[in-house]
Amino acid sequence: MNNQFMKLIDDVPTDVYSGVKALISDNVAIFRPKSFIVNKKMSSEDYTFIIPSSELPPAQIGKVKLQLKKDSLIVIGSEVDFLCKTYVPTTEYTNIVIKKSFFEDITSEVTGKRKIDFSKIEYGRSIKLLRILCDLENELAHYNNNCPLMVQSLTTQLIIQLLRDSDFYSHNNTEPICNKYPFHEVNCINPVYYSMISFYNKLLPANLKLTPREIEIAAHLMVRFDYDIIANKLFISRNTLKTHVRNLYKKLSVSNRKELYHKVSETYYKL
Repeated sequence: MNNQFMKLIDDVPTDVYSGVKALISDNVAIFRPKSFIVNKKMSSEDYTFIIPSSELPPAQIGKVKLQLKKDSLIVIGSEVDFLCKTYVPTTEYTNIVIKKSFFEDITSEVTGKRKIDFSKIEYGRSIKLLRILCDLENELAHYNNNCPLMVQSLTTQLIIQLLRDSDFYSHNNTEPICNKYPFHEVNCINPVYYSMISFYNKLLPANLKLTPREIEIAAHLMVRFDYDIIANKLFISRNTLKTHVRNLYKKLSVSNRKELYHKVSETYYKL
């Protein structure tokens, strides 16, 4: 485990952090918690960004009290307090923590300002941001951080896109924000994959469109879970799962999850 983020992890109650998927490199940590810490003020010297997939509990960020919405980008600046006072059931969300010095090196180069004082807390998020995040997660998960230059490049792209989505870097981005392709409240390990397959499904002819259950299963397949884990997460039998997989593979004209991922991602990234 990278020592850079150990203090942050140590501050999180064990029952919250236990079982949380974590991808950590020198300059970025990506967590996928399933709940929020209640009645404990959290603060980090680094920059934190939250991408929820469901409504969040009432929170206080700094001195601002607000009800945070799903399908948004939430920014918590360096050394800004975050507090949730009420427990609200949530689906798995994305928590990105970026090392302060690295983040400010990039912001200094692209904006001329080293320290960013975010004027708002909640912003819209772009499809491009989710694509970069997906690429970074894949690099860390499947290549075990064995190519630091690639990780650094993707982390740099992520920071620049976060600045653009937060209106801190002038751009002519007419790309629709993700509110047009909402993440439904599903039991999906990675809302980015769910968004990708949902978007791809919109392009299919009516007779080949996936059912909501097939979309959910396809997203799990893209994460590369084995069948037993998927069946347990979705509370269905292994045989029922196999039937769903055969049907969705037939509709998409693929024969395995690798072909599924490439077909969906190639179409998604071209648009």
